[in-house]
Amino acid sequence: MGCVYRGYESDFVRSYILGRATDRQQEVYRALDEGSLAIGMYLKPGRSCIDVYNWGFTFMNERLPGYAREFLGHGIGLGPHEEPRLHEGNPMVLEPGMVICIEHSFYLDGARYHIEDTFVIEESGPVCWTAALGRSLEVAV
Repeated sequence: MGCVYRGYESDFVRSYILGRATDRQQEVYRALDEGSLAIGMYLKPGRSCIDVYNWGFTFMNERLPGYAREFLGHGIGLGPHEEPRLHEGNPMVLEPGMVICIEHSFYLDGARYHIEDTFVIEESGPVCWTAALGRSLEVAV
């Protein structure tokens, strides 16, 4: 989901289950949600994309063994996927004013569970712009 405002793009995602979610589905989604917020709050001026990726990848694998993702997030602005990209090969250093979308996917039983949250990096630390937007796995019965 997203919009364009004065030429700037936005990006955020939530996944939902139709029917009753299993304990494993809820566990996976909870780990993705916790990871999104934790990694987003790890975004600080002066940290490199490599550092954020390594910290976040470790965090996610402790909660979801087998978590595999080539990147954990991306910049957003005039385009929906810009630098900085949070991956193990990007030495770019984070700066105040950058807007970063933390992006997670996990596949379980052929289904993709996907969460994205948007953060702005301020001098004092990150602020989550999407924190109030539905944090739980919605189940419609």
